[in-house]
Amino acid sequence: MTPDSKMIPAERHGLKVVSMGMLTGEDKPAVLRGPMVGKFRKMFVEGVQWGPLDYLILDLPPGTGDTQLTLAQSMPLSGAVIVTTPQAVSLKIARRGLRMFEKVQVKILGVVENMRTFTCPHCGDPAYAARARQVKGHIVVGGSNYGQGSSREHAALGPQFLGLRAVLAKGLARIHSQNLINFGVLPLTFVDPADYDGIQNGDVLRLAGVRRALAEGGELVVENVTRQRQFQVRHFMSPRQAQLLLSGGLINWMKERLSGSPESRGA
Repeated sequence: MTPDSKMIPAERHGLKVVSMGMLTGEDKPAVLRGPMVGKFRKMFVEGVQWGPLDYLILDLPPGTGDTQLTLAQSMPLSGAVIVTTPQAVSLKIARRGLRMFEKVQVKILGVVENMRTFTCPHCGDPAYAARARQVKGHIVVGGSNYGQGSSREHAALGPQFLGLRAVLAKGLARIHSQNLINFGVLPLTFVDPADYDGIQNGDVLRLAGVRRALAEGGELVVENVTRQRQFQVRHFMSPRQAQLLLSGGLINWMKERLSGSPESRGA
């Protein structure tokens, strides 16, 4: 806080930012009634030591509620940028928000469409989704600490719907590895990390003895059919994680337990 009781914003790369998340904590929701939302909005605009700014950008929730209307009527706005996703429901909400700003005579600067295409969260390949759909199943090959960072669950869920069967990496981030297992995707690591350099995009890889290795432990042999060579990989799953994977993921495993199947009773 400054001597005149103003908040000091966080600053990175020349950008200053203040967020409700900084006040409530990472996993705690901000449960606020309309008047309180207006109070925090005023505090973030007038009660922060912003200093000289090129632009002050306010990130608002979707819709046409009190927050947007009060802001448009109480502050001189240069314009509004509408952010949406390609889904029809999202576009309808965005369109209503656009019309609301037009009615209160706020200039529309543009429309941003997020998630227009699926880009692989690890290799950055925008053609990944199209190529994945052309085959019945595929393997992602990654480097060290694969899966580290935000949106780890989505990084497992999205490719799983595109037919991802296994991830083979030099190293796996622990939480992402569990997310892969939950979605029925096999996490593997190279026994010799140097084997990573012997795989090229589009190579055909063949895994044999997967169920035996999951049930008994031990290493697996991967055959690179394209380059006619073999190398060893391993998994670090516990017996329970192996059972989750053999069931096809966490949801299928829970269904088996609820149905009382023999496989689930032995888990």
